[in-house]
Amino acid sequence: MKFTTAAAGAAALFGSFASAAPAELQARVPSTSAVFSAWTVSCGASSCSYTAAFRLYPDNVPVTCNRTTTGATVPATSSFYTCDVTNVALRFNRLPSPVNAYRILITDARTVGTSTDLDYFSPLTDWPNNTAYTGPTNFTAN
Repeated sequence: MKFTTAAAGAAALFGSFASAAPAELQARVPSTSAVFSAWTVSCGASSCSYTAAFRLYPDNVPVTCNRTTTGATVPATSSFYTCDVTNVALRFNRLPSPVNAYRILITDARTVGTSTDLDYFSPLTDWPNNTAYTGPTNFTAN
């Protein structure tokens, strides 16, 4: 009887630890894609602002990320955006010829012991004069 009670208590305690983080932060499987519903980049006289909104699949987790940099042009390599989901990072970098594109990269490290990189390649023509993004706002990173 004592063992059953102790086992039930341990199971209850373990269950509370296992669910300490919100379910949307605990990836059950590594992400296979990120479907963007918003991607904006715009520069003013002294700074550039970046916003991204996407869902990670197959978990269907919504993520929003923001970043501001100084300067009037988009840098060749961004630092990490601030995202509202723990262990999800977003950044981009300009790739020279022969690729001639910006690589938008999401790193999902919500699954313990692993991380997954998802990327989307945006042609340089979507980034006129390195001061804005004029391409599609809806796209999928794989």
